[in-house]
Amino acid sequence: MSEKINEKDAASQPTPAQDMAIGEVEAAMKRLRINPRKVLESLGRLRIERARVKPIETEAPIRGGKADVEAAILAPAETSNPPDLEATEYVAVKKLRFDMDTDDDQTLAPFAHEAQLLSEISHENVVDIIGFVEDAEQGVAWMLFRWERNGHLREFVRSESWELPERVSLIDDVAKGLSYLHGRSPPICHGDLKSLNILVNSESRAVITDFGSARSVDSATEGVPKGVSKGVRSRRPTRAPTIESLKAELTASGEFITMTGPAWTVRWAAPELLDGELPGLMSDIWAFGWICWETVTGNFLFDKENDDTAVLRVMRGDLPIVENNDQLKQIKALCSLMEECYWI
Repeated sequence: MSEKINEKDAASQPTPAQDMAIGEVEAAMKRLRINPRKVLESLGRLRIERARVKPIETEAPIRGGKADVEAAILAPAETSNPPDLEATEYVAVKKLRFDMDTDDDQTLAPFAHEAQLLSEISHENVVDIIGFVEDAEQGVAWMLFRWERNGHLREFVRSESWELPERVSLIDDVAKGLSYLHGRSPPICHGDLKSLNILVNSESRAVITDFGSARSVDSATEGVPKGVSKGVRSRRPTRAPTIESLKAELTASGEFITMTGPAWTVRWAAPELLDGELPGLMSDIWAFGWICWETVTGNFLFDKENDDTAVLRVMRGDLPIVENNDQLKQIKALCSLMEECYWI
């Protein structure tokens, strides 16, 4: 297998659509006069003392687009004497990076939004926030989650030769988590759904994580920005893609493009995202379809193509025929579901 993608880069690069969505949060908070510090104050039950978080030096941090994730030990709260040592737990600490040139409140806006959103949702296939540490004056804004040693979905499905029932069970978990988010009132768009943002817990169940790009689809009246396309149009191609809309350069042969922004997200990104739109429920569903592909086959979409070629194929609607895959064709119902995800 020949993959033309750097998985470390994939985990670390924000997309233009993500930046736009985060910008919408910042703008909406200003427009609605929502102070991120006040939001965090309202979540006081989740606040954790910084001294309780003990980093694990032997675990290398994972660098993300706007935050780093590190392993740590969460010491028990000093509410008992002696402290309850059994309450110590391993955690993943998502550490927001502060920009010296950016106002603290502007930096805290997406952090406060994500913490508030996570505090309001609860599902076995959606990550559960343990708490947060915040001291903006010291450049500290952390969120704490359970540490899942099985890693993300991509790592897990490639770690062993899992049988189809086990792989389908993981797909079912993701579907349940996504159904919960989309079934909320108002619906929640994850905005960055991919195998790297799905953890596998100790019980081998899939859990959707990383809600930094998540938005309520239509909730401006409730203090959360719209900022998300509902995506009601069909994706069946009716015209050739406009390369200019991809902010890409086309060679004279017309067969190769050079993206001016991060292109790795093509492995999960819907055509409308490549065309410059904000994430919506349909783009989540598109990503879910290719997560199904990856979970069963162990491969990315267009795993033998470079990113630029993959972009053109997605925009042209030149997608693989699902039932032609030897592994997928054994599950006809899943094949039909995946095709609906692409052409909805």
